[in-house]
Amino acid sequence: MTVDSLTQLGPAYLRLQADRCQRLSRSCMDLGTARDLRLMSEEYFAESAKRDAHARAHQVRCRASDDQGDCSDES
Repeated sequence: MTVDSLTQLGPAYLRLQADRCQRLSRSCMDLGTARDLRLMSEEYFAESAKRDAHARAHQVRCRASDDQGDCSDES
């Protein structure tokens, strides 16, 4: 599963997957597979951080526009 196909998954789930990939990479004897797992872990962590930042920015915009009632869940 690539990060592109994870559009509906939340940051907490992505961090969990990243942790799983890290653990698997440490116990994997095949160096190529271990490397791939570490790369997957980095992708999951990066996507999680991106979604966290997007959610924080959305909350800030909502608080800023709260007085005007302009906040929507889409952004």
